[in-house]
Amino acid sequence: MTFPDSSDASRRARADAQWAASVKISFALFALLLWARFMPVALAFEPFTVRDIRVEGVQRTDAGTVFNYLPIKVGDRVDDEKASAAVKALYATGFFRDVRLEAEGSVLVVIVQELPTISQIDIVGTKEFDKDTLRKALKDEDTPPEARAGIDAAMLLLRELHDVAARAVVALEKIAASK
Repeated sequence: MTFPDSSDASRRARADAQWAASVKISFALFALLLWARFMPVALAFEPFTVRDIRVEGVQRTDAGTVFNYLPIKVGDRVDDEKASAAVKALYATGFFRDVRLEAEGSVLVVIVQELPTISQIDIVGTKEFDKDTLRKALKDEDTPPEARAGIDAAMLLLRELHDVAARAVVALEKIAASK
């Protein structure tokens, strides 16, 4: 019977510790890169007075919509704080995947990338629901345009409808079982 030498065990322990440290460092770098990619950040601005605003990247959304939600107007003095607030306000609309602000002299350039919109909804596998009722609920005028623009809103609505119907079915089953 052979016993491992204590130097082998200590080498393995050091190697394991080095591996664990490299995994932690790799994870920290990965987290930092993710944060930098998805965090809405306005680049540092030298404060300036806005003489004009230009919007780039809009395809389906009207540039006027961007101007309405943008808390910066021509004549305003823009600094880092106002730029950050503007980026956050535009993100909060739910219309955009990416929002950036740039300064070209005294012109504020708003660069946006729109989120995809829903062009068609196919409803399959529904036995409890009438497809026309679901379509009508998805097109309900009381739903704000910001919610209709997002896929998440449609999924939430379908889940709520499913939950309501499922509770009704369970209640009916309980009533039938008690008779």
